[in-house]
Amino acid sequence: MPKTKPLYIAFVWHHHQPYYKDLTTGEYILPWVRMHGIKDYYDMAAILKEYPNVRQTFNFTPVLIEQINDYTNGKAQDRFIRLTLKDPSELTQDEQALILYNCFIANRDNMIMPYPRYAELLSKRGHSTMREDLLEVTKRFSEQDFNDLQVWFNLVWFDPTFQAEDGEIRRLIQKGRGYTQDDKELIIAKQIEITSRILPLYKEMQEQGQIEITLSPYYHPILPLICDTDSAKIAMPDVPLPKNRFTHPEDAYWHVYEGVRLYEATFGTKPRGMWPSEGAVSEEIIPIIARAGIQWIASDEWVLAKSRDIELKRDANGYLCEPEILYQPYSVEYEGYSLNIIFRDHFLSDLIGFRYSSWSPKDAVSDFLHRLRRIRDMVNPLGGNHLVSIILDGENAWEYYPNDGADFLNLLYQNLNDDPAIQAVTVEEYLEHHSAKILPSLPKLFPGSWINHDFAVWIGGEEDNLAWDYLKQARDALYKVNADEIDAEKIHQAWRGIYICEGSDWWWWYGDDRSSPNDADFDFMFRNNLSRVYELIDEEIPVHLYESICKETIVGLSLAPKGLISPDIDGFDSNYYEWLLAGLYDASRGGGTMHRAENIIRRIYYGFDLKTLYLRLDTNLSMKSDDVVNLELEIIILKPHLTKITVPFTGARVIISTADKDGHWREVKRISDVAINKIVELAVSFQDLKVKANDKLEFMTRLTEKGLELERCPVRGAISVFAPPEDYERIFWPL
Repeated sequence: MPKTKPLYIAFVWHHHQPYYKDLTTGEYILPWVRMHGIKDYYDMAAILKEYPNVRQTFNFTPVLIEQINDYTNGKAQDRFIRLTLKDPSELTQDEQALILYNCFIANRDNMIMPYPRYAELLSKRGHSTMREDLLEVTKRFSEQDFNDLQVWFNLVWFDPTFQAEDGEIRRLIQKGRGYTQDDKELIIAKQIEITSRILPLYKEMQEQGQIEITLSPYYHPILPLICDTDSAKIAMPDVPLPKNRFTHPEDAYWHVYEGVRLYEATFGTKPRGMWPSEGAVSEEIIPIIARAGIQWIASDEWVLAKSRDIELKRDANGYLCEPEILYQPYSVEYEGYSLNIIFRDHFLSDLIGFRYSSWSPKDAVSDFLHRLRRIRDMVNPLGGNHLVSIILDGENAWEYYPNDGADFLNLLYQNLNDDPAIQAVTVEEYLEHHSAKILPSLPKLFPGSWINHDFAVWIGGEEDNLAWDYLKQARDALYKVNADEIDAEKIHQAWRGIYICEGSDWWWWYGDDRSSPNDADFDFMFRNNLSRVYELIDEEIPVHLYESICKETIVGLSLAPKGLISPDIDGFDSNYYEWLLAGLYDASRGGGTMHRAENIIRRIYYGFDLKTLYLRLDTNLSMKSDDVVNLELEIIILKPHLTKITVPFTGARVIISTADKDGHWREVKRISDVAINKIVELAVSFQDLKVKANDKLEFMTRLTEKGLELERCPVRGAISVFAPPEDYERIFWPL
């Protein structure tokens, strides 16, 4: 029998935050660099010290490094620090409303409800975050209520390790209420102190060889689109493009080279690898990155499939039919420059990023390790070594896990540390010591990202294209300025403003695919940054920059269905595999990676077999309490036919209604295939909905109490999915 070789696995944790500083005032508008610093960035490296055999790769964006340095060096003027430290007696009513809106933007189950006083304050505020309602709520909050809320919002973001091991933080948590100004000042000082330890810790651990640190382009731009917005048409031939083509590879060059310079100044060495922002690649970016001394990059398995003009098929359990194609590095060449490239396992990465948070740590780790061992058994007879790449955010998933993911990560790392058959390595280590000396060469590099192997998130929507046009106009105005007539420092700052506005994050929240509680903040910051460019070059700010770009659009999905399902409709999460391949809309994340205020509806799972649509809703309510007696769930199907499914929480039969020509609802049928226990589960036949194979369904949900809407999900737009054709199982798995 052939000798069993180890399976190599490379975790690449991506650390990134958008640029939150107001270029006009110098104030940080949002606090997430600081909050994720004390909850995620320090701990993600520190936890590895207990597991010396587990080596990993961490990707830092230079824009995050810049902002961490601002906090460390005392240069960060943070609006939320100012509001935290302000005495409640001095808060204006607008500031009180701002605190009531933002200081509950944390995971309800894991970061609010475990703390009785914080939960009490949330209950006192209520569900509504409408401005007029919050202004009314301010009248019910005492000065001590605001003091306690200022403290609790900052306390819960400390990593559980600090909550347990730091005596002062532990004392404040145990105190519970009645906080003082001294308490608030201590908390902020602790946050800054921890933030100052982040970059030195990573530098130390890289020098010790346990981690590799990589980078992204400076302000996290989509490099292929910066080089040429027309590149979007290769993956999406019919995509509407901005009115004015954006073609500035010299800007892409700036983001790469300035990022490398900051990396060297921070970590004292040259970077070997790069995660191009959002895994977005094209052939045109290869020379730009290679000339900067970068040796390897990474993208997604879908990009690999399109680059090789093949189908990457998976079986019903998510295993690749030809694993050797994905689980190896490649080389790619363009115009005489070459890079090595690895591709993330999309399925396994999403299990950690989206699925396992609702599983017990033991079950999640057992499932993950079982999958790795099965992969090892599949590739072992094939010869050579194999690398499984797990690439995902290093911060945004953990607040959805109990105990901030520490139980999951500790159990996973302990198993990996002790199992020689699965070796966790850095990417550089694998390429240098374990990969083939001559890597297989890709015939081309398909332009696409980790999301659907295209650039649809960042271009093509009305809002997206408008933002590109505004950016292009501002850049053209700056380019035409006579440098002899403007102060050189102002010119420098204006160009910096352009580079900041080239970051991908603005487009992440624009358009028809993402939403967050901070949409208005992001829209304001983008337009304000462009306005600042015009001010710096002494030109009039265009009128359009005073008007919001955001409009009502259809909100996209966190995860699409990955196969047919046939769950038992019993109202219990009795078998997590029955919904494993379902689509998932995470209402608490709003379709994105930022943080939402508390929701009643937490998650919507949706899927199908060939004849039936299945829906599952997880809520923050106890289904057996008196609170739900008057509640009804309405599922509004917008396409292909306007239909309403009414689900009374009393357990009465489900009503299917259709709209008549006058727009009134008319009951057409009652069904009983519904269960309301721990969760809400529902099955409705496509025939009852008059839905045919390949029809596109668009739907949303409304939660009502005595006819009054409490909540809708998604907040903006609808969820969409296609009804399966008869040959769905044969054609579905190609990626």
